[in-house]
Amino acid sequence: MLADTSAPKEKQKKDRMTKRKDNENRLVDARLQTGKLAGFKGATQSFDFSVRYRGADQRKVLLVLHACDGYIRVAIYRNGRLLRRSDPFSGFRRFVVMNALSGHLTIQIVNDDSKPKLFRLWASTNPERSPYPQLPDDTSIKETRRSCSSTTLQWLKAADLEIRYCLYRRKESVHYVEELVSKHANLCSGRMPETDLIGCYTHFADRRSNVKNASKGYLSIADEYGSDDVDGIIETTVTDLSPNTIYRFDLLAEPVHRAHSQQLPYRTVWVKTRAFC
Repeated sequence: MLADTSAPKEKQKKDRMTKRKDNENRLVDARLQTGKLAGFKGATQSFDFSVRYRGADQRKVLLVLHACDGYIRVAIYRNGRLLRRSDPFSGFRRFVVMNALSGHLTIQIVNDDSKPKLFRLWASTNPERSPYPQLPDDTSIKETRRSCSSTTLQWLKAADLEIRYCLYRRKESVHYVEELVSKHANLCSGRMPETDLIGCYTHFADRRSNVKNASKGYLSIADEYGSDDVDGIIETTVTDLSPNTIYRFDLLAEPVHRAHSQQLPYRTVWVKTRAFC
């Protein structure tokens, strides 16, 4: 009589599937990963992050979450104990876990509505390796002057020592700003169309190296900050605009000379040029 070997085989198959699932939900140090949430409120996906420290390291973990297309929530657990639970948010959010002892952090991502979600997740015990720029708390773009054919925009610079800003312009056909704001975009969809690019400005720690030529492809910049002023203002004037027209301006910031660097957007601003001058 032959022995029944189907049960051990089924167990081996189940173990392989479980191991594969565990690998998929393991958050690797300093590796940018992507996740999805099902289209119902309360849908979750969890990631396990191993914390290992040698000697008297600074014992700090930086977690960055980029919600691409809607609102999510996050809960952070250490060895099964809740450390922090966030409010619903969309876009980019940073979390720092202090005194991160060796063990496991579990990051649980929760869908806050009934639409499917896409998000990006990054964590490391070495925060300096983050591929994202350190944007200021206030990421608004302010219009300070406008005419029939130009507008002057200002924003606060990021905290990174070396960073590139790229400004994009698009003429809008809709005349109601409320309708423009309601249009929802995927915040992780990648770079803006090159046809909309006005120009880029690269700020370096050595201010003599800053790229702010007025030639095509670069922004003409008036920067108002010193070497120790992390909340400095950057200003640029956009010309060759049409009168009585609404324009959308998008600003993307990206670290320079950093592995797998990622862009982050400032808040979109809409400007309507004057009809008469």
